[in-house]
Amino acid sequence: MFTGCVEQESTDRSAVPNLDVECSSAQVRTPQCRTAGDVLFLGITKDYSIDCATVLAISSSTQRNAYFDAFAENITMTKSGFITTAPITSWLSGLGGSAGTITNGNYKICAFIESPSGNGRLDVNEPIGSGEVVVGGPSPQVANDWKSY
Repeated sequence: MFTGCVEQESTDRSAVPNLDVECSSAQVRTPQCRTAGDVLFLGITKDYSIDCATVLAISSSTQRNAYFDAFAENITMTKSGFITTAPITSWLSGLGGSAGTITNGNYKICAFIESPSGNGRLDVNEPIGSGEVVVGGPSPQVANDWKSY
């Protein structure tokens, strides 16, 4: 009879932290970030060489999502004073299904906001977001760096 050992799960993996997304109408010159009901897409990747605008403009959501280690899509924004906000508490994997745990470290944020009647990809004049999230760091973290595309 052979005896085996149970491999312990590595401690270099964590759940993706919750993320509070904020967009101020003062940051962008578009209708988005001004009204409740706008729709958010946000992906995170360890690959800092990815051009967010190019990836977010891909028309196939399946192809786009494969670029990210984790993502959240079709999140409805709410209005609070001069900003629109959305909490992200649930993440999907770029490979499909729930993101579960991913490798600890810094991840690049790629995000965009569009109107509820948008086409599901980044278009000219829509807000594009960037920044960084730390997996294995505090939760929630804030994403609030936006500009017009």
